[in-house]
Amino acid sequence: MKTIKAIADLEALVGSGAISEASLTYVGRLFQQMYEALGQEKNIGEFSLEEYGYIVILEQDDDIRNLKGIGLTPEEGDLLGEWLEYVELERLSNGQEIWKIGLLYDNAYFQTFISEVGKLEPEVEAWLSEQHLETELFTSQSWRKLATTKDDQTDNINQH
Repeated sequence: MKTIKAIADLEALVGSGAISEASLTYVGRLFQQMYEALGQEKNIGEFSLEEYGYIVILEQDDDIRNLKGIGLTPEEGDLLGEWLEYVELERLSNGQEIWKIGLLYDNAYFQTFISEVGKLEPEVEAWLSEQHLETELFTSQSWRKLATTKDDQTDNINQH
């Protein structure tokens, strides 16, 4: 497991072989977006995600049921037992796919997990796939409901 809290953490991954270059580029863009949203006039070298929720890169040997280093344990609730905000499947420029997982701890702390598809246990990969499908289903139903509601409201306005 690698944690990305600051730009120095990203720089340490360059050339390490911990993740692919395409994944590293994706994580770098994600960090940049978080910096732009939360940086509050700090330069990027001083900025840290420590207080907001940082990026966690899950690796092949990680026990996803016991991520003690970041406070997710079987006793306190592991990643598989948490109510995830989303599980997205992202296709990178080189065709590789990664999981992007969002977990909201409270109103001010949001953890983002990244894992290259196929790096975790088959059971965990299957679970992530199920969670992704549920996220997609919920999102598509929510947008359809929202669109239908807006169309109904527009019709009501146009009738008066």
